[in-house]
Amino acid sequence: PTIARPCHIHFSCEMDSGNNCAYGMTDSMPVTTTYRPEIDGLRAVAVLAVVFYHAEFEFFSGGFVGVDVFFVISGYLIGRILIAELADGGFSYAGFFERRARRILPALFFMLLLVVLPAYVLLPPADLQNFANSLLGATWFSSNFIFWAEAGYFDRGSEVKPLLHTWSLAVEEQFYLVFPLLLATLVKLKKVIAGLVLGVVMSLALALLGLSAGTDWPFFMLASRAWELGLGALVAALAHQQSLSRLYSDNRLEQLWPLLGMVGIVTAILTFSEATPTPGLPLVLPTAGTALLLLVHSPGGWIARLLSHPLLSSLGLVSYSLYLWHQPILVLSRFHFRGDLTPLMTWAALFGALLLAVLSWKFIEQPFRNRDNLSRKYLIVSLSLCAFVLTGLGVYIKATGGLRERVASVAFGDAGHSEYYRFMDAHFMRCSDEKLLYRIEAWEDVPRCHQSHGSTPVQVAFFGDSHAEQLFLGAEPLLNTRSIYLIRGGLPFVKEDRFKSPIYYLQEQDSLEVVVFSAYWTEKIALMGRDTFVLRVFETVKWLVEQDLQVVLMMDTPDFGFGPDRCIYSDDAASNCHISAERHKGAQSQYGDIFQKIAKHPDVELIDVSDVVCDDGKCRMISDNTLLYRDNDHLNLIGSDLAGRSLVSKSEFLKTYVK
Repeated sequence: PTIARPCHIHFSCEMDSGNNCAYGMTDSMPVTTTYRPEIDGLRAVAVLAVVFYHAEFEFFSGGFVGVDVFFVISGYLIGRILIAELADGGFSYAGFFERRARRILPALFFMLLLVVLPAYVLLPPADLQNFANSLLGATWFSSNFIFWAEAGYFDRGSEVKPLLHTWSLAVEEQFYLVFPLLLATLVKLKKVIAGLVLGVVMSLALALLGLSAGTDWPFFMLASRAWELGLGALVAALAHQQSLSRLYSDNRLEQLWPLLGMVGIVTAILTFSEATPTPGLPLVLPTAGTALLLLVHSPGGWIARLLSHPLLSSLGLVSYSLYLWHQPILVLSRFHFRGDLTPLMTWAALFGALLLAVLSWKFIEQPFRNRDNLSRKYLIVSLSLCAFVLTGLGVYIKATGGLRERVASVAFGDAGHSEYYRFMDAHFMRCSDEKLLYRIEAWEDVPRCHQSHGSTPVQVAFFGDSHAEQLFLGAEPLLNTRSIYLIRGGLPFVKEDRFKSPIYYLQEQDSLEVVVFSAYWTEKIALMGRDTFVLRVFETVKWLVEQDLQVVLMMDTPDFGFGPDRCIYSDDAASNCHISAERHKGAQSQYGDIFQKIAKHPDVELIDVSDVVCDDGKCRMISDNTLLYRDNDHLNLIGSDLAGRSLVSKSEFLKTYVK
């Protein structure tokens, strides 16, 4: 049933069990409204999707859309409050931000303070430096900029970043810095709905433009995420003006729209993946689904009854704290246990996060929201003190954390990405052809396209992604002819726009004789699906052969699933720094049978250089006390040299060009 609930402006209730209260003109003027428990249930669905996604539960491959659901809900709840206040002339910018501060900052700062010590103890220097940056970003609501700056081809994933999830809080708070003023202008002009529609369309168009250019910023930036928050605010405006009431004027429609909305959300959670362009058009499915659930209030419908179940609505109450705690608990657990968590460990970590969330909600969130417990003056003092302490800790860790002494089992061969590309730039000639530089990646201003020195025609090309690039580094010094590598991040196949210029080069260079085709194959399969992958590989090899080229098709080297930090900063690297050869062969089996069939063509040969790191049933990141990798799947300078030499020694096609 619909419950009439009074509330007052000095309670920050927009994101809790009173998340549907509308504030009146003054601090003392009560306003009666309805409480919709299904919104708390919807928040529970959203947070569970995100938590299970970060826990790497395969069934929740699209769980990241929980953040998008949260954005729409937040835009709706805050939009409804602001519209009501602006309509009554009772809006206060200071009051609005006080409520936001009471809602967001105490639980956030509490989590950050408690996470600092275990992060300092558990994280290796490189990850600790990144943690310090994200700690400062989370404290000052700029972590989306921090993570955007770190994003790139070699960026380490969410499993090693305790505070990665704070980017969404930064986006939301940045939105609310400007949204009240924009909304106030629209109210004054009596163009609220038209203005919000325009804003949503413009923001979505900007996101699509950024995604089409292959850039990373649309994922993290307010300008490309505002359409989701704005969509929620648009729903609030439509509800306030009772627009689109015909959507639920009929009982059957009243039941249909929430069902369609829920289907949209669940479908996205279960079917989306890392390959889904975000925040692109596919996200219209879960966000529009959320909008339908918010717009059509059907307390008697079975979707509303399901979401209003006490278990879901109770979980919705602690969803903010659970969102805060789940990521650091999962990440720090992985570092503590030095690798992937077992299912039992994962569930234990999630239970711990839930327990901390309940405690945070009861003893931090609830007391700070009530002005009877803490006045505005003491709120400002306490939050300012926390921000000062967190800033000091972040600066201290940045200055000293990466330099602290660690027990290192190896000290030779640990060349990171920067050192790798400085070496490439120093020893090989940069490509100068403007067409080859089209959509090319760079690393600290070093273009990712090099070739042998000299002016004679190029006869050997290394084509694919960075896994082809590292083979070039080791093979080129052994060849008596000029060679080049043509790589991009993405899908190295014909008809791919990102590979337009490498494909054109391969087609137009009459001097070319051999192409070494290599890539991070398991990643491509995960992105495309095996059937599509097989088709695209076959098409590409067929096209290369039709250009009168001999193709060296490469089996990929091992992906360890962990970085070299485990090998360097460990007392027992020998037992922690390897995977079984069987595991590597299992990864290769995803594509090996197809590659063997393709290699039956006389102009195709299949080469595997995994033996440079694999023997005696194990694949080792360290060989003779020397590190061979710079992250989980990229060989470092020494590893690349070994792999390139192995390639040249095994390839019949390249023997013609050996010095």
